[in-house]
Amino acid sequence: IDEMLETGFDGLVTAALTLVGVSVLLLTLDVKLALVALVCFPFLALITNWFRRESAKAYRLTREKVALVIVHFVESMLGIRAVQAFRREPRNQEIFDDVNDQYRAANLVAFRLVAWFMPEIRLIGNITIGVVLLYGGYLAYHGDVTVGVLAAFLLYLRQFFEPMMDISQFYN
Repeated sequence: IDEMLETGFDGLVTAALTLVGVSVLLLTLDVKLALVALVCFPFLALITNWFRRESAKAYRLTREKVALVIVHFVESMLGIRAVQAFRREPRNQEIFDDVNDQYRAANLVAFRLVAWFMPEIRLIGNITIGVVLLYGGYLAYHGDVTVGVLAAFLLYLRQFFEPMMDISQFYN
């Protein structure tokens, strides 16, 4: 909890402020391009909400399983004389292997969630940048926006998606 509050919460606040700041900056640079870029926001919100719900379940299960591993290990070590006296070493090892396997499986689910979430965010970001580049190129060709504004807009747009990764790492 201390590590989360020291680094995670700070990173979450920074990511949220960056997200808001870059959004305002994009709207200031060019409203038409910003509206095209912000069309992706509902998709980002849906995916982030899905990840939040599923990761909460997965991480709760992971914490429960690691608690089982720790409890079994401590009980076996504290009662080692009773375990040896009743020759329960093989049975205790089976139980430990089972709870350890459950913990591994729970971690695998949590890691798969992150493995799906991050590329989805990146994919939405790349598609959005591609659409903005096409639309911005069209506007630049017709003189509605300068090439410099389009270049700056694309650079800031890349900065818009980086905080989403930070937010996902906070959940992680």
